[in-house]
Amino acid sequence: MLLAADITDATGVFAVTGDDSLNLMIVITARQLNPNVRIVARCHEIRNVQKMKKAGADVVIDSDAP
Repeated sequence: MLLAADITDATGVFAVTGDDSLNLMIVITARQLNPNVRIVARCHEIRNVQKMKKAGADVVIDSDAP
């Protein structure tokens, strides 16, 4: 899907599904395919925020934050 969306030429990616595991996979895959892309990921579980950042997300939005 990311290749079909031309991730290699993208400047940014939003990983905002309702599933932290899926968002994490999007972050990892996007970072592998385009090391220069800016990645914003949504995180539902606070315990997963650091995982998203370590996986390559530039910004992680906690969906439970006020």
